[in-house]
Amino acid sequence: MDEQPIDLTALDPTLDRERWERRISTISALARPELARRAAASESPSLVLLGWFRPALSAAAALALCAAAALAMLLQGTSGTPEPALAAEALRLPAPVALWLGEDQPPTVADLAFAVQGNQP
Repeated sequence: MDEQPIDLTALDPTLDRERWERRISTISALARPELARRAAASESPSLVLLGWFRPALSAAAALALCAAAALAMLLQGTSGTPEPALAAEALRLPAPVALWLGEDQPPTVADLAFAVQGNQP
């Protein structure tokens, strides 16, 4: 390895001052119409977020539709007609979790320990 640093002064754009100022003025002139358009629009942040909300809502609706279709396919019996089923059965939740949901009560510490450790002491 060479101990001397590499001389990069030839890459410095400010060496030729006229060219540098010309480049800055060209970029500013090209950006002026867009900057004027943005200043005239003066959209509030809430309007920008609203514009983002619409596609997100559409995606959420599509996901909900796909989930409903998948759940309907899981609930169909052999005869092709939907069978009444509990959400816990359709989601294939473990038995302790299904009991917690059925009781509509929060699980106790012992229930959580059993769910995590199983039959281990």
